[in-house]
Amino acid sequence: MLEEQVRKIIELRHDAPHTVLGPHYDERERALLIRAFLPQAERVWVLPADGSPRCAMQRLHADGLFVARLPGITELDYRLLIEEPGGRTRTLTDPYAIHEPSFLPADGEALRQGRLAKLFSRLGAHLHIKEGVMGVNFSLWAPRASRVSVVGTFNQWDGRCHPMQRQSGGV
Repeated sequence: MLEEQVRKIIELRHDAPHTVLGPHYDERERALLIRAFLPQAERVWVLPADGSPRCAMQRLHADGLFVARLPGITELDYRLLIEEPGGRTRTLTDPYAIHEPSFLPADGEALRQGRLAKLFSRLGAHLHIKEGVMGVNFSLWAPRASRVSVVGTFNQWDGRCHPMQRQSGGV
């Protein structure tokens, strides 16, 4: 099952990337699994916010899906250290570790019924601070889109890197 989920991430067909990417506690392994899809990365490490030693991520797929297994840990504040070809490194907050949808199921129902007031406050790009990290929540109404990704200089304009989660009502 995970293999199919990974294939969907790699092929840009996954409409719920948060179910695969980011941190997930695995009861069977009794470990926190952190997955990241970073096609431009040579190597990746998990950097715990508490100053604990960094943990190397293993390449799960040749196209750039990495995983770290952290036994005995149920949750972790962390950043990712990425080494790109040529040795350049950069550190980033894993966007799939901070998931708080800006568009709620009730908003989807109101949109379908034509009663969603102040669309501008629910759709589009909105600055947001969560757990001390400044970011942007994006919501887009695209009912016929097969996928939507956030792209920019931060991911070398690569649409594979930050696929968005499909919500109700084509959002």
